[in-house]
Amino acid sequence: MMTEEKKLKARLVARGFEENKTEYRTDSPTCSKQALRLVFAVASTESWELHSLDISAAFLQGNKINRNVFIRPPKEYNADGKLWKLKRCLYGLADAPREWYNRVQQELTNLGGIVSLYDNSMFLWFNDKKLVGLLVSHVDDFVYCGTCEWHNKVINTLTTTFKISKQEKGSFRYLGLNLEQCGDEIYVDQDTYIQEIEEIKIDCKRKLLLDDTTNDDEKAKLRSVGGQLLWATTQTRPDVSYGSCKVANFGKNSTVRSLVETNRVIKHLKSEKVRLMFPNLGNPELMEIVVYADASHANLPNGASQGAWLVFISGNKRISLIEWRSKKLERITRSPIASEASALADAADAGWLIANMLKEIFSLTVMPKVKCYSDSKSLKDHLNSSNIIQDPRLRVDAGRLRQMVTRNEIDVKWIPGKYQLADSLTKNGASTKDLLEVLHQGTL
Repeated sequence: MMTEEKKLKARLVARGFEENKTEYRTDSPTCSKQALRLVFAVASTESWELHSLDISAAFLQGNKINRNVFIRPPKEYNADGKLWKLKRCLYGLADAPREWYNRVQQELTNLGGIVSLYDNSMFLWFNDKKLVGLLVSHVDDFVYCGTCEWHNKVINTLTTTFKISKQEKGSFRYLGLNLEQCGDEIYVDQDTYIQEIEEIKIDCKRKLLLDDTTNDDEKAKLRSVGGQLLWATTQTRPDVSYGSCKVANFGKNSTVRSLVETNRVIKHLKSEKVRLMFPNLGNPELMEIVVYADASHANLPNGASQGAWLVFISGNKRISLIEWRSKKLERITRSPIASEASALADAADAGWLIANMLKEIFSLTVMPKVKCYSDSKSLKDHLNSSNIIQDPRLRVDAGRLRQMVTRNEIDVKWIPGKYQLADSLTKNGASTKDLLEVLHQGTL
């Protein structure tokens, strides 16, 4: 039986940690989760085929280095007593990603691309104010979609400008995500990655000592698994967000009980196969932003509260989930209404950002409506009242929300708790049935 031959790679790396990094810029934008999901939504809505492109040895194709950097050649070159002066940045130099991004931005803007106001790794192309192409970059990995004319002009030029290692379209893996395009729908999952997450092995006798402090080896495994869970739940699995957030916060005070609870989260993650759906959302002028915000007051250690939200784009009687978050609220609140107000204020900001990005992408004449749903009737009543709120911090959050309502930036609506889709993102034991049904069907 023939085995697949392994391809060996070697990379020249500079000892960048020896440099003084305060003398030059090292920041380099990579696409946000919102920008990437908006590409999926745009490709489905415009019936454009989704593509990816991988640049080979990207940093060596960046801009020429603008300072003197010398390195010792590898011993394999038999160049004892000699130094190499770099013409371009190598892997290992702190500003290598920055110089690569500068080259990408230069080439794409020369081809008519416009850098997004809200994500510097998103590039837009227009013809008479109509979107014809969209590209986001994550270092040397690009994902894009557009018209045939745009492809011929922009992408064909890119493939001659840069050395390309791989191009894919339709269905492929991108940044660990499984992408599948079927007609005017795109599906995203992480099934392969999720199945590779292993439970933490716990001795049977140790399971009886739930309050025992974890040892160094168990703490290391807990941190590793916590990172894996966060990656999965922030990319494709909002239904397990609360559990993964809880695991990430076990920290130095973790116990055997923490290990058991972590394994329970892993089992739940693997028990459901979930795909995010990005359907055709129809006329962009008719799209709306739908936000669900929820909070559980003082349900975390030390009296902290968990807040969460989901941000959808709605159109053509279909929806796309663009952003979600489950996190410990930044401050300890005095009451349930204060927790709800804090979560809703953050959710409203998240929804308003997506509305602005959508307006920019489609050159909309009117800002999409942002509808925020909360199951706190007392908060809704407070927002409709001019009465003075005694809690000073609650007054601040409520004031922000009232101002956004007055400016027609958001519309806050009350819904019964049984219709709160973000409920399972804030507490243990809450049913994920309705949320998963929405994700599977692509409708609210």
